Amino acid sequence: CGVVASVRDGRPVKLEGLPNHLISRGGLCAGGQASILGLYDTHRLQHPSIAGERVSWSRLDAAVGAAINAARRQHRAIRLLTGTDAAASPTTRDLIRRFLERHEDARLDVYDPLPGASLAAAHARTHGVHAIPRLRFECAHVVVSFCADFLGTWLSPVEFTAAYASARPVLHVQFESCLSLTGSKADRRVAISPAALGDAMAAVASRLARLAARDCPVSGEPRSTVAESVLDEIAAALWRARGGALVVCGYDDVDLQVLVAFMNDCLGAYGPVLDLARPSRQRLGEDPALDRLSAELARDAVGMLVIAGVNPVHSLPDGAAWQAALARVPGLVAVAERLDETARLARIHCPPPQALESWGDYAPVAGVLCLRQPTTSPHGDTRSLDESLAAWCGEPADARELVRRRWHAHVYDAALDGPSF
Repeated sequence: CGVVASVRDGRPVKLEGLPNHLISRGGLCAGGQASILGLYDTHRLQHPSIAGERVSWSRLDAAVGAAINAARRQHRAIRLLTGTDAAASPTTRDLIRRFLERHEDARLDVYDPLPGASLAAAHARTHGVHAIPRLRFECAHVVVSFCADFLGTWLSPVEFTAAYASARPVLHVQFESCLSLTGSKADRRVAISPAALGDAMAAVASRLARLAARDCPVSGEPRSTVAESVLDEIAAALWRARGGALVVCGYDDVDLQVLVAFMNDCLGAYGPVLDLARPSRQRLGEDPALDRLSAELARDAVGMLVIAGVNPVHSLPDGAAWQAALARVPGLVAVAERLDETARLARIHCPPPQALESWGDYAPVAGVLCLRQPTTSPHGDTRSLDESLAAWCGEPADARELVRRRWHAHVYDAALDGPSF
């Protein structure tokens, strides 16, 4: 979301949505407004440390270099684990690429505590593009949602709420088991148990396949607990609105998302309502990559691991196994604002500044570039992930300079030729 900060006497005191922002359109959720509290959290790490001892950044960089060399001597892997916030930053992504190129067999893995990888995996299977399409609710005349609380919690609710409100669909049907914020706004709400959701989706897909004269990916005639007349009516409404109809599903299940992609393809939604040419970058995590890293950690194949901005020990269901495996990594580096469950296991701590204290950039959707500038001076001796990566690449620079170089090389100089990203 685009954010504007009110500052008093050099201190941010209130956050609000940034008007005219292309994604959030001036909106900001309660979590975004409350994020300012993190700036004044007394439990934030204030300085770099090794084994609990405060050190200078130069000494910490030397320790990181020694950990990298030790991993290479032992023929053990070098890995980076981040969340989408880092991976969707053009500047950070470029610095990560440069860091990985310096070390053979190094790799970046991205995961999100809130699931969303199934959408990208489904489109890799159906369209050959591993990406989450941007959902244009403002262009949809009929919306059918299967347990996707897109106005409350699913994917990008601030963005979807603004789009939904700007051009309210003629018909909104919500399939769900529990009343959600989105379900309370629907024109028609169909109560359904979670176990019966897949059958209802298959029944609608089967009807759309017949209308579009296509082979349905579901074999046989699906049986649903929903009345046949209701399913016929919903399928007919979607078909009449083809080119302006949208089907979404909130379950993190690749097979169900493949079924959703098939229905949207039958309805001609790709292009007018679903934009795969300029996909969303708000969920870049990949479950197979995380499983691969977990397997490497289990067999002690990782000698150097940098964890930035994520807490897998707390957020993953097998957190105990991750805790045991991470404790055995000799070169574990935590880029974390606080000593959370994962950061406590690290020997080297590189505290970053809070977002309101640092320069940065972000590309939430392909073609949309956002710039972040500090609103106050850093409260401690902190350093951003960008600055740490630059130092570990042997090219130290401050965050502002790193962003400036990236934008001059890839944004300003390409502006005369059209969109740069």
